[in-house]
Amino acid sequence: AAAAAPWRRGGRPRLAAGALLAWHAASSAAALPQPLAYANEAFGGPAAARRLMGDSNVDWGQSLPELAEFVAKNPGGLILSYFGRDCPARLGLAAQDAFSTPGPCPRGAPLPVDAGQEWLAVSATKAQGFYESGPPAWGWLASRAPAAVAGRAILIYDVSRDAGAHERLAAMYAASGEPAAAARERSRAKFISAREERDRPARAPGAPRAAGTRP
Repeated sequence: AAAAAPWRRGGRPRLAAGALLAWHAASSAAALPQPLAYANEAFGGPAAARRLMGDSNVDWGQSLPELAEFVAKNPGGLILSYFGRDCPARLGLAAQDAFSTPGPCPRGAPLPVDAGQEWLAVSATKAQGFYESGPPAWGWLASRAPAAVAGRAILIYDVSRDAGAHERLAAMYAASGEPAAAARERSRAKFISAREERDRPARAPGAPRAAGTRP
C-alpha cells in the first residue's frame, strides 16, 4: 500500500499531463496539410498564426496549390503579390503580377480593364512587410477583410468593385516604375466608379435629394 501511495498521489497530475499531450497531438494533426502556419488554440489556433508570427513560421511560399484551387472554384482575374520560390505559371495561375518575389518566373501581363470578377491575392509575408524598410507596402489592406485565405498563408481580397483598392495599386505601380500597370489600375478604378454611377437608381423628378448631395 505504501509503495502504491506515490502513484496515487501523482495520478491526477499524470492524467492532466496525458490529456494535455492528447490535446496537443490532436491540435497538431488538425493543422494538416498546412503544418507550417500553426499556432495552438491557446493562441487562437492556426487561423491566428499570421497575426502572431511571420516569414518561415507562417508563409514560405507553400500555398500556391491552394490558391490555384481557389481560383479554379471561383474564376476571375487574379492580381498576385507572391512571396516564395515556386512559380505561379507552373500551376496554371495566370496573374497580373504585383511586386512578387519568386524565383525565375514569367511575369503576368496586366488584366483587361473591363474584367468582371477580380481577386487580389497577397502572401502573408508580403502583407506583413517582412524584408521591407518602412511601413508595409500592403498596410492599407489591414482595413479590409479577406474573402478567403489560401493555405493559411495567402490572403485573397475581392476587388471587383473596390475602386479604392485599384487607386492604391495604381500609386504602388507608379512608385515602382511600372507605368503600364499603373495606367491599367487607374482605368480600372474609373471603370468601377462609372459602373456604380450607372447602376445607381435614378432619382424620381421632384423627389428630395439625399443630405450632402449637390444638384
